[in-house]
Amino acid sequence: MLTNLRMYSFLVVFCGINPSLTSGCNKLHFSGRGNKFYECLLYAGLISPGTTFKEAPNFPQRFSLGLTDLVSRTTASVKELKAYEKRQSVPAFLRKIVECQPRLVCFVSLAIGETVSKAIFCPWAKPKAPRKGKKKDNNASLLPRRRGLRKGALQLSCTGERKAKLPSSEEKSEPSRNLADIQAYLLPFKLRYSEHDVTSGNAAETLFFALPSTSGANSCSYYLADKRQLFVDLHAQLQLIKEGSPDAPNTSDFEVIDITTLRA
Repeated sequence: MLTNLRMYSFLVVFCGINPSLTSGCNKLHFSGRGNKFYECLLYAGLISPGTTFKEAPNFPQRFSLGLTDLVSRTTASVKELKAYEKRQSVPAFLRKIVECQPRLVCFVSLAIGETVSKAIFCPWAKPKAPRKGKKKDNNASLLPRRRGLRKGALQLSCTGERKAKLPSSEEKSEPSRNLADIQAYLLPFKLRYSEHDVTSGNAAETLFFALPSTSGANSCSYYLADKRQLFVDLHAQLQLIKEGSPDAPNTSDFEVIDITTLRA
């Protein structure tokens, strides 16, 4: 079910931790019923309105977005994965990224950022969550009100197909005031490519971000509005990097990953 990253040039590769039972069955990434991944992409302007998760296999051609997982094994819950299983998957994952040389990799889970950081021995302290609690963030009644919403939401039909729609008043909400800046979600390491290895359309280096999981079952510390905002901010960072803006992240002191020293 994994996108063949070797075939394409990407702006961003999004990486989940492993396929859910739903994704394992339909061969589509982030397709669990409560997963807000595609809604966040739409809100951030990374995909166009009307795009459904069923079109994910065409994301490389349409949007220069890649979708993959750290661990390929399908499970009912991420808790079924062992720590060593996740860590052993890091070298192969990084080699896959080297082959397609995207500008950004975005881990759709803070835990993946921690796993990769430990595997390459580059410490990273994940940002403090804006709230605590066990309530699911997809409960609209718990969301703070928001005056306006620039992007659409996604509607899940009885057939499982999510389509773009205008957000209802219940879904309008503001991000948490104490939501950390996007720079806090930027990991302190990168992949760097030699001029000889950089092919046309690919980046000279790849940066890594780790954002909160978009799965309602696995995340309780971020409002949906927080996740949407972080995807918006990620898109803004991508634009700054593409433009070579002086406001783009300064990565001069970042650790450069040497994948030849990593063992599975």
